[in-house]
Amino acid sequence: MLALTEEAVAAVQTILASSQMPEGSGMRISRADDPAVDSAGAGVELHLTLVEGPQEGDEIVSDPPVFLEPEAAEVLDDKVLHAEIFEDQVRFTVAERTT
Repeated sequence: MLALTEEAVAAVQTILASSQMPEGSGMRISRADDPAVDSAGAGVELHLTLVEGPQEGDEIVSDPPVFLEPEAAEVLDDKVLHAEIFEDQVRFTVAERTT
């Protein structure tokens, strides 16, 4: 299952707090439906969106909630989500889990 660093948890909390989304909302990670990305050898493209709750079949991986659509959950199963904050922007990165 996807793990989140402390920085990623803090970034998701900040984004949700500033978004004025209702309680129970979270960040949803879904796999892009773009075969050109996979065929070009560029890896997998993921989309992050704020949603009011999980969709049927989504995995919930943390608090604050991060919802993973099933295909994204499969891709991210052994990964770690990290966030870097630059002034008023957040950059999420995915890395291999080391432990």
